[in-house]
Amino acid sequence: MPDLVAELVEIQQVPALLARYEQTAAAKRVAYEQPWTELVLRLLETTGVKQARPHAPGFLGFALGLDLETEQQALERLQQAGIVERSRDCWVVTGSLTVDTRADREALSLLRRHWTEVALRRMAAPRDNDWFAYNLISLSRRDLDRVRSRLQEAFREIRAIVAASEPCEVAALINLHLINWE
Repeated sequence: MPDLVAELVEIQQVPALLARYEQTAAAKRVAYEQPWTELVLRLLETTGVKQARPHAPGFLGFALGLDLETEQQALERLQQAGIVERSRDCWVVTGSLTVDTRADREALSLLRRHWTEVALRRMAAPRDNDWFAYNLISLSRRDLDRVRSRLQEAFREIRAIVAASEPCEVAALINLHLINWE
């Protein structure tokens, strides 16, 4: 909502939305500039991480396969953006935040590439619950449009499931691709 309002009027004219708009803008910058912040945030939202004490340096990085420097940079950026804070011996999410990164096409392309590369690295060393699939097909243009539509519907349905899911117990990466050659 704040982004939509900001497109219509100067966001400063709507003080009730200003703080949320600024937090969302900061979260977008963080997501674009350091993609790992998104996954670090998702992991911090899980019940297992919330209950684990203490959050020692390297704790999240170990779970995500990140080095200590990348973990610390991600946490610092999230903290600077007001998305997480350090509370005694653990990191706490100050609010759930879903960031729409579609506005900047070039930055979105970099994010997509980053997460595809993460998936590629994971394919080289899959874990028990990972699932990877592919299917090379030939079909009519009309049926390709139907397949594309089904994938888009599935993506929207998955997002709705995620939005309603409680409690948050795991973080996951979903990577859908449809590439066609004519």
